[in-house]
Amino acid sequence: LQEILSFMQSDPRFDPKAFLSGAKDAFPMIVEAFARGDLPTLKMLLSDGVYTTFEQAIEDRRTRGETLITDVHAVKGCSITGVKVMQRMVYITLRFLADESVCVRDRDGMVISGHPDKVVTMNDVWTFGRDIRSKDPTWYLYETSDDVIDEFKNPIPDAT
Repeated sequence: LQEILSFMQSDPRFDPKAFLSGAKDAFPMIVEAFARGDLPTLKMLLSDGVYTTFEQAIEDRRTRGETLITDVHAVKGCSITGVKVMQRMVYITLRFLADESVCVRDRDGMVISGHPDKVVTMNDVWTFGRDIRSKDPTWYLYETSDDVIDEFKNPIPDAT
């Protein structure tokens, strides 16, 4: 993509291979932390807007008495689909393909969605961003979306 090459010229410290490796590591951390309701982990990895959306979804789930169990078995694909630079911020959009087991249980332990033993391939589009002038190398998750109809709807909320 021309956008990636242009960004790499403006920021020669950017290493796309290291970025993709970090994103592939962050994906299961975020998905599984969301399932567990692990707000401290999410706070370290999400932008404020996405954190608020995830926090509300976790609280709604707790209010309904539901339990979400998600296991990411493998991130099969992770590719950059876009780069946008806006003032001091850079946003990189990625498409993830991941094999996951997802199960939602009600307050009585009955499965209401998904299946604990069935592996499905999820297709997610996430956008990570960071302040390019900051010494902090952390990329935060700024947006999540589901743009492909999956066999099972990923419980990660669409967030911007």
